[in-house]
This record gives sequence, structure tokens and C-alpha cells, in this order.
Amino acid sequence: MDRYADLTLVSELIYQLKARDAMRRDLIFCRPYDTMRDVQHVLKTNAISGVPVVQHDVLVGIVSIEDIIKALDLGYIGERVEKWMTREVMTVRPDTPLSQAVEVFERYHFGRLPVVDAEARPVGIITPEDIVYRLM
Repeated sequence: MDRYADLTLVSELIYQLKARDAMRRDLIFCRPYDTMRDVQHVLKTNAISGVPVVQHDVLVGIVSIEDIIKALDLGYIGERVEKWMTREVMTVRPDTPLSQAVEVFERYHFGRLPVVDAEARPVGIITPEDIVYRLM
């Protein structure tokens, strides 16, 4: 196969595969009442750069390593996540084509996208690396 045939195959796969085919189901998350220091430890322990914030099984926000650094720099690392989390979170559904997830990553430069069901309950998370791994 030549290089262009390989690209065509990848393009076809990215339109056929869904978020559920590439997402990680072992979701690591935090709660709004956790402290930013708690989240810092979760990120370090799990070698990840962000976590969804879940309350009563519903996604209510997201916290990234950038939020942790800002809280640390300003001396607020002991404050609750709810004060620092991003509340308007872009998400995808399990049946969202990977092509749409790729478009979101390219457009907004996010490091992760929570995957939620119809009731906004998190069922997984997807990163650009997950997509590349799935396509390999």
C-alpha cells in the first residue's frame, strides 16, 4: 500500500469508528467539594492532565493541570474544586463519530473530552492519544 492509500484507510476508519470505540472507560474523576490539592495528587498519581468533576453521577465541570498551576501560583491550592473548575464542558456522546471528536480537538486544543450519556452521566473520556492508539 502506498502512503495515500494508508491515509484513505485512516480517513475511512475515523468516520466509521465512534467515541465508544476509543474512549477509556476506567474514568478517574473528582467531586466539587474536593480540594485542588486533592486533584493535584490524583493527576500526579495517575499521570494525567485533567479530570471531570462529577456530582450525583452527573458531569458538572472539568479541572485541568492548568487550573491546578493557577491555584498553586495564587496560593489557593487548598480551595474547593467548585471554585476553579470549568463549568461549561464540551462533551461527546458514545455514538459520536471519531471524526467529530478530532474536529473538536483540532479547533479548541483540548486535552480531553468527557463522553456522557443522554442524562449527562460520564461513561468515559477520550484524548487525542486514545484516538491515535485506536487507529493503530
